[in-house]
Amino acid sequence: MAAQRRALQINIIEIYGSYPAKQEKLDLTEKLGNYLGKLNDAEVKQGVGKMLSYRKQIPMQYRSMTDETFKQTFDKLIAQLKNQGRTQVADYVNSVTL
Repeated sequence: MAAQRRALQINIIEIYGSYPAKQEKLDLTEKLGNYLGKLNDAEVKQGVGKMLSYRKQIPMQYRSMTDETFKQTFDKLIAQLKNQGRTQVADYVNSVTL
């Protein structure tokens, strides 16, 4: 059962990563950020990496409209991780994000 759960968690991150760079993916970004706080540190890092890769795909002229979503998502994730006592991974997320 644990192996199936882990495979599902990784699959959700991979699905997000393979989703086309459209508005719908931006909408999913906040949901993924909330979900990552429930995963282990390696999975958090993997998910944050997928979100940052997506952000890099967004043309510069649109980032002023999208960066607030990323910032709020990362800020909430960092707070959630700190509340769980996971300061090391929270510091990592803070260091690699906006």
